[in-house]
Amino acid sequence: MPRFLSRTNDLVISTSYKVMYSTLVASPDLCQIAEREARRLLRRATPPRHVVLARNPYDRLRSFYRDKLFQDLNGREKAPFQWCQRAILRRLGLWPFGSYDRKLAALKSLTFKDFLGLLPSVVGNGHLRPQVSLLTSGRQPLPPPDVVHRIEDGLDVLIEMAPLFANLGRANVTHDRVMSLPIEGRALINVNRLYAQDFWRFGYLPQPDRTRITRARDNATDEGSPCALHW
Repeated sequence: MPRFLSRTNDLVISTSYKVMYSTLVASPDLCQIAEREARRLLRRATPPRHVVLARNPYDRLRSFYRDKLFQDLNGREKAPFQWCQRAILRRLGLWPFGSYDRKLAALKSLTFKDFLGLLPSVVGNGHLRPQVSLLTSGRQPLPPPDVVHRIEDGLDVLIEMAPLFANLGRANVTHDRVMSLPIEGRALINVNRLYAQDFWRFGYLPQPDRTRITRARDNATDEGSPCALHW
């Protein structure tokens, strides 16, 4: 998972792909460091301050789909597939075999619902891995971070800790206004299960499965039954 070291502050920032990676990697105040180096720094007797940036798991999945399975696939001219796209193609039985055009067509035809159905088998990919893994280094524990911050809350509260946050601009947490990307039914159950630690550790509220609630309500027609639901 990406780790960054501030060039001007004694600070390490940890985040995930599809959170603020593009913004952080473009900052002249930061340099990306290897996991081994981050582990060494954070385990020093006097370690740098450590900030972990998190994002709502649902929005992170929607952002991944819009970016890697929609925007990146349009207008490309035989550009190499990214590792996260290869992981999905491998699950579809199309990597490394098959023509480029067939691979591209398969990714383009993948609906958001289809993608969520594949999620349990590709969740280990760095773009989709639960963010709670930022709190460890591989299987080795790290000291607790100084700050765990949700980017939906804005970056202003972090400026006092490190002025560089003032130069990062606003976190991109806007919802897509064109594509409807619902997470419901079996997909919602799987997402809530796969990212249960993210919801708990970073203070996000998992959505209830509304389809099951609706079915239970529709089936509870006998008001005399002790199992009847009243709304």
